[in-house]
Amino acid sequence: MESLPKIISCFGVIMENNQTPPRIYLVHNIADPLGPNGEEGKPDGWGLPGGGSLDGEKPDETVRREVLGEAGLLTEIATRGKNSEFGEILFEYKPIIDNDIYIFHLRKIDTGGFRNIEETGETGRIMLTDLGNILRMPLAIKDIHHKDGTTEKIKNPEGIYFSTRDRIFGVLEYLSYDFYELIPDLNKLFPEIKREEIGNYIYNLLAETVRKKNELYERRAQRLRYDDDELLERYAEWATTGGSACQK
Repeated sequence: MESLPKIISCFGVIMENNQTPPRIYLVHNIADPLGPNGEEGKPDGWGLPGGGSLDGEKPDETVRREVLGEAGLLTEIATRGKNSEFGEILFEYKPIIDNDIYIFHLRKIDTGGFRNIEETGETGRIMLTDLGNILRMPLAIKDIHHKDGTTEKIKNPEGIYFSTRDRIFGVLEYLSYDFYELIPDLNKLFPEIKREEIGNYIYNLLAETVRKKNELYERRAQRLRYDDDELLERYAEWATTGGSACQK
């Protein structure tokens, strides 16, 4: 059996930290019926800027070229992953199609604006949005399981790819971001999140974040209650001694 050619795909997580909360760049991909090795392609949807390597191109070169072509942004590596070969934060491998996937953390090089977007045949729009909105976005494609045992694929051209959300959160967790800074309304948003929409990884990550924050609030509340009780005791002592306790 003839082996499939190696595919190298590279994507960048680019944040605008000068906004509150910080925002992340997404690009809208136009549907591709077939993948590079004949597998089922991706539908219309929002994803990270990036794409495939050219012959002889290193992944860190690919991601900067693709981001420039798809989003019009000149970028450089913002954080290099420990023990990574090319500076990537995450690495994935899809053995069925022999696909190496590199995810980078990039920063925009300030050039006073956007460059021309070249790859209009693959991408058409750019979105700069916060992490809370990324969590609220529907999926670009999801399986609906019916009671009769059949499965239906539902596509939403304004949805986000499942892997895109996973990769964004994977990079942010690696960088040790405080998710309450990135999602100020996380306490309100989390009960609305559906595990089947965002997946176990993100759901469990946010559940643990909320749990730790609630524990911290509870410890602070207990400390305040203790201090209040101590003040009441001191006041009671002061009242019974006619104020002489204050002279101690």
